Amino acid sequence: DAAAAVAEWQTHRGTVDPEVLAFVREVRAAGRPVGLATNATDRLRGDLTALGLDGDFDAVVSSWELKVHKPAPAFYTRAAAALDLDPHWILFIDDDDRAVRAARVAGMPAYRWSERRDFPYLRAALGLG
Repeated sequence: DAAAAVAEWQTHRGTVDPEVLAFVREVRAAGRPVGLATNATDRLRGDLTALGLDGDFDAVVSSWELKVHKPAPAFYTRAAAALDLDPHWILFIDDDDRAVRAARVAGMPAYRWSERRDFPYLRAALGLG
């Protein structure tokens, strides 16, 4: 029934893609800050903690906390402020075309993520070995 489905959905905290997490850690180990900027719910920070990810980002920007969602221009301005960087120094990566286009309008270089084969390009774009 619907109530059982909602209850099951609420207990699921998500899954971690080990290759993506390794990439995030590689970028940070190279001295580059990494932020998580997401249209999320009020459960985001608890979910990150439950998944053991609460220490893997230099900044976490949640639409629920900001009360503004991607692709609104203010979302990107506040994400850049959270990293204490000018937008043109932030490589924004997202799987949604609208979010990528909006990031570019906000002055961020942006890349549309599609799959793991993107890692070599992203490593080169970030100047990683």
